[in-house]
Amino acid sequence: MSVIIRNYQKSDYEATIQIFKELASEYKFNFEEDKWKVESGLRLFSPGYKRLTLIAEIASQVVGMGFAEIKKEPTGELIGYLSNWGVLKKYHHRGIGEEILKRAVAILESLNVDVIRLNLSYNVNAKLLERISEEGFKPVVIACEKSLKNPPTETKESEVIAPKSNVDGFKTPPRITIRNYRKSDSEATMRIFRELANDHKIVFEEDKWQDASGLRLFSPGSSRMTLIAEIDGVVVGLGFIEVKTEPTGEKIGHLSNWGVAKEYLGKGVGLKLMEKALSILQKMNADSIRINLGYDVNNKLLAHVVSMGFTPLSIACEKIVKKSGVTREDAKMEKIEQIPGENPEV
Repeated sequence: MSVIIRNYQKSDYEATIQIFKELASEYKFNFEEDKWKVESGLRLFSPGYKRLTLIAEIASQVVGMGFAEIKKEPTGELIGYLSNWGVLKKYHHRGIGEEILKRAVAILESLNVDVIRLNLSYNVNAKLLERISEEGFKPVVIACEKSLKNPPTETKESEVIAPKSNVDGFKTPPRITIRNYRKSDSEATMRIFRELANDHKIVFEEDKWQDASGLRLFSPGSSRMTLIAEIDGVVVGLGFIEVKTEPTGEKIGHLSNWGVAKEYLGKGVGLKLMEKALSILQKMNADSIRINLGYDVNNKLLAHVVSMGFTPLSIACEKIVKKSGVTREDAKMEKIEQIPGENPEV
């Protein structure tokens, strides 16, 4: 039978709930139907909006779905995210997921994104991971999640004590201060990202970092901010936090692009950033928090993150998009076009 890919409609509500119930049962994650119902509007197409939900249909029956979203990161990159993908069990191994993926990739590529990121379950089988790699996707990140139902603990002061050697050979405690990002931090944070890019063989575009400086600044009422770790007036670390309501209805606090200057590794800087982020996200009423670790993360660090209450949740695979060379205005870059009402069969 032919598979039709179209936009989500309100009438798809019950069918998509069934898909997520199956996924929740199979992959042991929490799915709250009441939140799914409340946030139904987030799944509907809206002209000029940066998010849409794709539905796979066979003979008028909904058999699969997936979310696509475009977001400009504080690093300056324009990233297309593909998440919460699912296919009814009885329709597995019929190429439905591949058809949804092809359509989503085509839409995101037409909008000139820099990178497309696809989330897969942490325990994804090797065969599927191999098939995804054949489509140009490479595993880059392990996402770990922690429930925020219980308040996180944080040191009462805005400082944490960590060992530091002085000229006499004795260890004295430096004071780590956590504050919001300022425009004057651009060069210091750029240096940290240069180190990260060099160590982990990732692409870091300095011009985009400079152009996106405004996205890193704190704005009252914003759900996104950049935390800076400072010792004796020197910027030694940073991390981005953002709270986002997913189309599933969950309110997720995301921690991404974290880094500590090499000479300050092992001195509690990352821990202090984490404590402050957890405290902020708790106050913003996030249901859970997700942190990204490199796919090649060492077992010791992963074990440490797990000991803090995080559970490995998914593997993010990225595909670098080859640019067509056509320049688009920001408004166009942030727009996802509606799939025509008469969807061609694929």
